[in-house]
Amino acid sequence: MRSLDGRELRSCAAVILAAMVLTTAPPARAVMDATTECLSSFDGVPAGDEDGGTITCTDCDAACDQDGVAQANGSCTFKLAVCLNQSTATCPAGTIKKSKVKPKKAGLTGAEPCGPMTSVTVKTKNHGKKKGMLVINALAKTGAPARVDKDKLILICNPLGSGASCATTTTTTTTTTTFPTNVSCEPIVPGQPIPNTYQMQSISGPKLCHTGSAANRFGPCTTDADCGNTAGACLQTPWVTAGAIPQPLAVGSSTVFTIAAAGAAPTCEHAACIGCGNPNATCTGITGGCGDPANNCIKTTCCDAPKLNIPAILIAAISTCVRVDQVSCGVGVVNTSNPQVGDNEVNKSGDTSDPGPDCQYGTADDPAPLACNVVGAGADTKGKVVRTLGNGSFDPAGI
Repeated sequence: MRSLDGRELRSCAAVILAAMVLTTAPPARAVMDATTECLSSFDGVPAGDEDGGTITCTDCDAACDQDGVAQANGSCTFKLAVCLNQSTATCPAGTIKKSKVKPKKAGLTGAEPCGPMTSVTVKTKNHGKKKGMLVINALAKTGAPARVDKDKLILICNPLGSGASCATTTTTTTTTTTFPTNVSCEPIVPGQPIPNTYQMQSISGPKLCHTGSAANRFGPCTTDADCGNTAGACLQTPWVTAGAIPQPLAVGSSTVFTIAAAGAAPTCEHAACIGCGNPNATCTGITGGCGDPANNCIKTTCCDAPKLNIPAILIAAISTCVRVDQVSCGVGVVNTSNPQVGDNEVNKSGDTSDPGPDCQYGTADDPAPLACNVVGAGADTKGKVVRTLGNGSFDPAGI
């Protein structure tokens, strides 16, 4: 056996150290930068705080304390939601593999596109003499390529000062729309007067990304890659989605509408009516007795002269045939302004829980909502639907 001298020992140590460095190299980490900021965000917060920040409120300040109580009660209520996968120009959407919101007591849950708007209560401390604080952390991670977004929102509730009165808000909004000076009302059909009866009929058209696409919803596509790589999302029009199930729609659906009088420039919005006839007529073509609960029919009466006609749809995924019957007349507007100055986006948001006699959510008279696994949940007829028309910007040209 030959002994090792000092130089040989140092050489062996160097080899061992190099091996340790190679075998303990840090693993690849998920990217977190401007390209990931869309994976999680907060909704219902002031502009600039969507990706985190600090929101300060004073107890019973009606501008921020949304508990509906007009006197100090030792707490502030913030209404928030956590949104996931909101793609932007610098942040593409991905497939969310993991998401969480802490602390659990805040009651917030992230969802695509947005979780439910939730009342988050922050209590003051020391019997209403010191400020209270709640830190909310939202996290979202995607699969390969791995990306992560972490957002922190700090909610602060300041006590109402001794002798101070609750701040109230009176909001008066005046909106002035500046129209171009050269707007003209174009005919709907060239050479024909605007007051007329029209028929829109579905035909085979271009491919569009369907409702459940991870990206580019309702946008033109060639392959599923254009729809965020959602399998089967790039569909030939016409199509319809039944719940989350995309379904090709037979060519031949039609809508007949009548415009009785033309609107004036610069808005050029012409009121349209989709006729119905008698909405209380017995539905035709339904066999087996529509009054039988086993048939799950919603109504037994339909328009006897419907102007909306859609062929029956076979949803193969659940082996169910669905037919749509018109049950009342329809109204809307057709905008033919050139250049386009219409603002007709319609947004409806609803809540199936009972807002109480005052019809306002978050106030003291609200009955406790039913849990989803309780019989009767979802069958509430007192829920409130908030409808807004327009978003303050002219619509793009086209249908």
